[in-house]
Amino acid sequence: MSTRPQISEQLKKNLRSVLLSKAGGIEMSRIVDDYVHYVHEPLLYVRLGFQNVQSLLQAMPDVAKYVVC
Repeated sequence: MSTRPQISEQLKKNLRSVLLSKAGGIEMSRIVDDYVHYVHEPLLYVRLGFQNVQSLLQAMPDVAKYVVC
């Protein structure tokens, strides 16, 4: 049985701010760099139990919508 990693409200708030900073969205390859730029700390998705940023975003439908273009 897999358990869903706990994602803090602060991380959600920070990530939402980063995602809203660019009209039209952010490319997946830019999210980690943009997060560091705006929040001044690394996006430690692996420590939270996610294999990649995509899986982190998919676990937060209240924060982000993952769209393949």
